[in-house]
Amino acid sequence: MHPPIRYASASDGTRVAYASHGEGPPLVFARGWISHLDAMWDDPEFRPFMEALGAHFTVTRYDVRGCGLSDRNPTALDLDDLVSDLEAVVERVSPDDPFVLYGTCYGGIVAARFASQHPERVSKLVLDGTYAKGDDIGTPRMRESVMAMIRMLDDQPRAAHAMLDFFTNPDGGDLRDQRLDRTRRAVDGAVAARLYELSFAVDITSDLRSVAMPTLVLHRTRTQAIPFVNGQHVAALVRDATFVGVEGAAHNPWEGDARPPLAAMSRFLDAPIDRAYRPRTTARPTVVLFTDMEGSTATTARVGDDSAQEIVRAHNAIVRVGLDGRGGRVVKSTGDGVMAEFTSVSSAVLAAIDIQRALEEHNVVNPDAAIRVRIGINAGEPVSEDDDLHGIVVSTASRICDQARAGEILVSNVVRELATGKSLTFGDAGAFELKGLQESIRLYRVEF
Repeated sequence: MHPPIRYASASDGTRVAYASHGEGPPLVFARGWISHLDAMWDDPEFRPFMEALGAHFTVTRYDVRGCGLSDRNPTALDLDDLVSDLEAVVERVSPDDPFVLYGTCYGGIVAARFASQHPERVSKLVLDGTYAKGDDIGTPRMRESVMAMIRMLDDQPRAAHAMLDFFTNPDGGDLRDQRLDRTRRAVDGAVAARLYELSFAVDITSDLRSVAMPTLVLHRTRTQAIPFVNGQHVAALVRDATFVGVEGAAHNPWEGDARPPLAAMSRFLDAPIDRAYRPRTTARPTVVLFTDMEGSTATTARVGDDSAQEIVRAHNAIVRVGLDGRGGRVVKSTGDGVMAEFTSVSSAVLAAIDIQRALEEHNVVNPDAAIRVRIGINAGEPVSEDDDLHGIVVSTASRICDQARAGEILVSNVVRELATGKSLTFGDAGAFELKGLQESIRLYRVEF
């Protein structure tokens, strides 16, 4: 379940969405300039990281103005406006007691300014992957290049992927499509450009020098987004700072190996956060199969709701028998079909053949209630979380299914190669451009 969403009002009336989870003393998390409370909670790396914090703290997250579930088109958008968003949330969740303030990336900028202006409110400060001056981030040419990619966020997948690889984890693998979808839900390209442009204009040198509370500064050693030297500079400016360099290229602490940053925070906050960390992301070889009924909407319009529901029930029964007979597991219903997983390619392909043959027999006996289904199969290492599958392996399987004709089974080349020696026959169906993939992909038709 997602933590419930609540709202606070900033000093200029901007609505700021926030959510809290966990138990213990208060900890407020400042994410930075791209956030979405619900979408981030669905992230298989972010959620276990936050749940580990929530095992010892009452953690409050919020969406900055312009992002996520907060007001998406703010008129005022400078650093002090972003600080006022944080102030509004703090007044709701910890109006009297000091709290731990944890800021990552651009959220660290906001957190540092708040801590310098309200030293009595912050018991301890954690700054992760942040910087002191916008002018110190890369070269003007690099900044112009990134700005151009941000402006193409809404309609250029290749540029958007490049931007996310730069800002987050270049080794994101199967999570790249999920990150892109989450980012597009979180912020519009025009607002993202305004926020990113603002990030180059900030200078919190004097704020960092006036920070008085104990401070932990974390920074990944090989991050591209904000180079390691920037974290060292931040630590040098804060009077009572502990600096910890964390090995890795992923900029966000929850991406890649999250245990080292959690271990450093555990020591600093005197709470065994790292022991509560339970990573949900697991990758294992899996064959993913999608089915989709052709023309289900037209069928409903032709035969009526009751008869259409009978057809759906017949479809579900036939598909279930085919999957069960070959050891498949239904992951979820997609409305007009199912998504299923197998541990072997041959089992998935044979199940698809069984389903299509059973449907042919059904259609001969029931010509007025014929069921025509397309099937797509892909294989790889999808991300498994809470009995669901995510990632590019899954999205590719779905899009392969979309390319199939009624009664047809299409598979990726990975499936065809893994089926070598299995007495299965494949025909070349041609090259296809699939949404979300940078290059065309060759698909193969199962001959049966």
